[in-house]
Amino acid sequence: MGSAEFIAAEEMHRQRGYWWSPDGSAIASSAPMPRRWRRGTSPIQRIRRRATAHRYPAAGTDNATVTLHVLSLDGGAVQVQWDADAFPYLADVAWPADKQLLVTVQSR
Repeated sequence: MGSAEFIAAEEMHRQRGYWWSPDGSAIASSAPMPRRWRRGTSPIQRIRRRATAHRYPAAGTDNATVTLHVLSLDGGAVQVQWDADAFPYLADVAWPADKQLLVTVQSR
């Protein structure tokens, strides 16, 4: 939880996946895709570099299905709903001082 998936990080420059409420009583958090481990592509890189973890879709797999949840300190959780078929990408989230969560989504 709380990490940006590949599309958000690489294409939308959104590097995080969590947003605290203005009063600190809750956090909105996106669910990331699984980590995949990879090494460099050249023979030298494979010898000298350790594998690193990345959150990206492997070739031939679907992009991440992104969800957003508001988690409260008392253990409650509410999933934020939007038309994910029409707008599959979570571009940004803001939680302004008026305490209403603002979610920006976009189509493919």
